[in-house]
Amino acid sequence: MPYASGIVPGGQQLQQLENITRRAFVPKLIYQLANSTPFLYTLVEKAKLVSGGLAPITVPVQGANLTAGQWITFDGSFAPPQILTGIYNAEFNLKSFLVPVPIYGQELHIQDEYAVIDVVEARMNDVYNTLRTNLNQALFFNYQNLNQLLGLPAAVDNGTNLATYAGINRVQNTWWQAYVVNNSTQQTTTRNLVMQYIAGLTKYSGGATPNLGLCSFGTWLALAQDFASQERYMRSMDERMVGTYTGGFEAIMVSGVPIYPDPTCPDGTLYLLNTDHIYMAIDKNAAFAVLPFQSALPNYQYAYIGGVLLNSELVCDKPRSQGVITNLSYVSV
Repeated sequence: MPYASGIVPGGQQLQQLENITRRAFVPKLIYQLANSTPFLYTLVEKAKLVSGGLAPITVPVQGANLTAGQWITFDGSFAPPQILTGIYNAEFNLKSFLVPVPIYGQELHIQDEYAVIDVVEARMNDVYNTLRTNLNQALFFNYQNLNQLLGLPAAVDNGTNLATYAGINRVQNTWWQAYVVNNSTQQTTTRNLVMQYIAGLTKYSGGATPNLGLCSFGTWLALAQDFASQERYMRSMDERMVGTYTGGFEAIMVSGVPIYPDPTCPDGTLYLLNTDHIYMAIDKNAAFAVLPFQSALPNYQYAYIGGVLLNSELVCDKPRSQGVITNLSYVSV
């Protein structure tokens, strides 16, 4: 309902104007809810396509030496070699997410030539908002529901959350454990502390350096405060020779690792990831596939139902190269 303010009158005059005057719509539908995150963008951009088969993502991984060497003397003799085993299959199942899109037949008749916002187009656009929201939640929080995409709490874990990951037991095979640290002394989040954990992960992984850091905005701000007092301001000149000063930063570089704030990441948690060994696998036949609209008349309803389908899974083929630090200090925002 229009309301009286500014040039719009009230009372009966407003009622009369409302009866004879069309609204001046802005022909846009502005989405007000959650949206994508840096981690999801990275995963989708570097996604690997898979198809078919039982355990469609099967990665052979080596957790023990296949050969053994020995020191020899001048005569060159050595003990008989043995056949050693150490290769396992890490097996991941795709998880399916469907967003059904219903349309009443009468909606199409009502809108016909009078649509300001096409209801079908609005729902189809919202499908991807729904997908992103649910994917983000699964990526940062799910490790219990095996029918959903298993996120970072499952992939970057030492067996606390998920004892068996991709069919390999982490308790029995410690090489399948990620670098997991609880900052139990609640040291302040500083560059020196983050450098310590980056060095710890690199040593733990045998030299695999992380190339992406993710944390909440509160944790990121706590880290940024350690940099802000020493920040240099860069003055740039435009074509009119007008100078502007640039301050602040989007990513904080610590030991060559960019740390990004992600709105879905929980406060006090920092993920240090090596994206060469963690990625999104997507079914090439269900990669945000648009399902054709079908009539609901067989169900005695004049309507249509379509949808969008995504079959995917977060795959980590080397948990030892990934790290998570919890209980870090953060700023309330």
